Amino acid sequence: AMSASIAAAAKRGILVKGGNYIEALAHTDTVVLDKTGTLTVGVPEITFIRTAAGVSEKEAVLLAASAEEHSVHPLAVAIQKYVDAKGWKAPQHRSSETIVARGMCAEVPDFDGYTGGIVRVGSKRFLAENGIEDTEHLGAGVTRKNLLYIARDTRLIGIIGIEDPIRPKMKKTLNQLRRCGVDEIVMLTGDAKAVAADAAREMDVDSYHAEILPEDKSYYVNTLKQRGTVMMVGDGINDAPALAAANVSFAMKGGADVAEHTASATLMQHSVNQLADALLVSQATLKNIKQNLFFAFFYNILGIPLAALGFLNPVIAGAAMAASSVSVLGNALRLKRVKVE
Repeated sequence: AMSASIAAAAKRGILVKGGNYIEALAHTDTVVLDKTGTLTVGVPEITFIRTAAGVSEKEAVLLAASAEEHSVHPLAVAIQKYVDAKGWKAPQHRSSETIVARGMCAEVPDFDGYTGGIVRVGSKRFLAENGIEDTEHLGAGVTRKNLLYIARDTRLIGIIGIEDPIRPKMKKTLNQLRRCGVDEIVMLTGDAKAVAADAAREMDVDSYHAEILPEDKSYYVNTLKQRGTVMMVGDGINDAPALAAANVSFAMKGGADVAEHTASATLMQHSVNQLADALLVSQATLKNIKQNLFFAFFYNILGIPLAALGFLNPVIAGAAMAASSVSVLGNALRLKRVKVE
């Protein structure tokens, strides 16, 4: 039954690494979702740019692009796409460092008449930790967008507003999960609280946690495991600890390799719309196993005493034993055609 269910899931683009995960999936009552790239499309776009006095838009964006040159974070990709669309060329940084859950720090040389320096790109918290404040109030009045702050040396020179749209039919998918027996849906994100609150309200999730670090995600997963069976879904490098901590976990195909290797299963279509299919297949599998156990026990409880007492011809008894195995195998193979609509 487990082999047939893994095959049935694979036909639907869900690669499960073992039968134990099918069983855990069938008992799932809590779903934890990463936001960026999971609930959202994962293809952010720049919506506005504000710069400090005496700093041009091109200068701020190119400094940010130089610092983020080797980053694969969706927000960094949005900057790189914007630069390419404008036909600009970002300068090569001398050195760069990734500060996990904070941003990038790079040493950028002077270029094209612009001044370089130590460039930091990331969250407001990241800059504040380095003594850089928004003295010109560039972020004033903006609450529902992801903001990237750009600083040169000790001065904030600009902010970039970036939006990542919610995946189509996402709310319908979450409702399908509830119909499959999921009691609680939780969203985890490193985004600002206002951005997270807006997405949580739109998706109607039960709870959310914002501005959290990668290690915080695994902490929340372990906390939720104390009261139920937890499924974690994510696609980023920083999701790997939480994926490993969950009872069963899903990575999105095309996301970070470490997430795919850590997760219990991979969604090949890079869409959480497949989660409901996975739940239905797993639940059908457990139902099928119970049916198989009934067939096996029914045949043996009825047949063995009859054979022992001499009421069954040995040939008939052998045929009945074979029929027991055939019925179990035949019933298990029905899972390959299980309907998940």
